[in-house]
Amino acid sequence: MSITPNVELFTGASWPECQAFVRNIRTVAWKEGRLRDGAWMADAASMFFADEALRWHSELPLDIRQDWFKLEAALVKEWYPSIDGPTNNLRIQPTPAAAPPSGSIQPVIAPKLGVLKVVLEGSSSIFYLKTRGQAPVFHLTAEPSMAVRLRSDPSSSPQTLEILDESPNCGLAIHWVGNPLRIGRGSRSSYARVTRVERTSMKSSCGSEGPFQVAVWDLAPNGEITIQWSNGDIKTPLIAFVTSHQELLIVADVGRISGGNPEGHEGRLIFEPTS
Repeated sequence: MSITPNVELFTGASWPECQAFVRNIRTVAWKEGRLRDGAWMADAASMFFADEALRWHSELPLDIRQDWFKLEAALVKEWYPSIDGPTNNLRIQPTPAAAPPSGSIQPVIAPKLGVLKVVLEGSSSIFYLKTRGQAPVFHLTAEPSMAVRLRSDPSSSPQTLEILDESPNCGLAIHWVGNPLRIGRGSRSSYARVTRVERTSMKSSCGSEGPFQVAVWDLAPNGEITIQWSNGDIKTPLIAFVTSHQELLIVADVGRISGGNPEGHEGRLIFEPTS
């Protein structure tokens, strides 16, 4: 494990520094397949406290220092600016700064649990994403109870969707069938499938030779999901399409499916929270 290049020392100078520190620890944990390992994350984070933040960390109860989920809550409580006025996080700033513009500081949002719902355009049909044994790609079901459970991480953009019903932990991905040279409207790249990627090996369960990506899901506050394929600075919006055989395809151009006359419906993807 080598996390030093990804995490800067946290000195406790400000809330933005705290927020960046929390996100960096989460990102490192995700890359290492340790996002739900509170002890591992706490141990990793402990190496990067410095100055005032190190003093604060050393005075915490042991159970908080050894559990990232408790430690993260303590960090946010200590450094997140109070609506009512100055808080502890301001006492360690050498020079008080002017109040930032409204909306410029955002809290760390906790991950959400849910399922992926597909609402067909021009139809009353609703489906949910599900697994089918060890099948390499995901399928659809009309039964919510059969839906695969997911966890979103709102701290990243685009977001990753962790598959909770998998061992070892996997991320939800899209994997192109074939190896496209160009992805976009009018491309010969016809479609991609929704599949899983194992986090530590970064291998897709789909047998296709085409490229795949995990961080492609943009979640709106209302839960609606858009898919963005990234190629450097170029981002291509993709479309969910459900065939007449209830197969879920991800496409850039619906007209390129099945010779340009596909049978099926475009679908809206929605992240539906669960308890």
